[in-house]
Amino acid sequence: MLLHYFKKKENKDKLVSAKLYKSIVKSTQIISNKSEYTIKSEFNSYFELMVILLFIIFFVYKKNKKNKLVNQELMNLFIIDIDHTLREKGIGDMSIGKYVKAYVKKIYYRISKLDRMILEEDYLNFNKYIKMINIQNNQDNQKNFSKYLFNTIIISVKFAKKEDISKFNITKFIN
Repeated sequence: MLLHYFKKKENKDKLVSAKLYKSIVKSTQIISNKSEYTIKSEFNSYFELMVILLFIIFFVYKKNKKNKLVNQELMNLFIIDIDHTLREKGIGDMSIGKYVKAYVKKIYYRISKLDRMILEEDYLNFNKYIKMINIQNNQDNQKNFSKYLFNTIIISVKFAKKEDISKFNITKFIN
């Protein structure tokens, strides 16, 4: 009898997570299609952009206990997506776990780095980070791209602090 209520809450969290994940995917596509930033059209570039956009949600909503399930479901969706993409690229069942595990480690490492940079609003290290992840075809416009992403993160973090996770949409900040 009580289990019904827990499942209902979980379903709501899954719906919120799915909505957030779709907005992150759409935002990644918008950013990667901007000709002035010349994003490489490859898995690792999309992965890095997704991590940065996921970070915004994790950063803002990590302290609120009621959002833990949403954040966890969001991470689950991302990992499932990575698994699916790697399988499409031809990685077999025997080694897929190793690859997914490596990407999950990358996610957590990058989130911890981004966490420090955004807490301190450290643009210089963020710029170095963007240069290090090497997602652009042409590094000439790298500083503009770093400024764009950094400002997008700062603005969306400030806005998200005032808004419930179920209403947050990262696409609003991608211009």
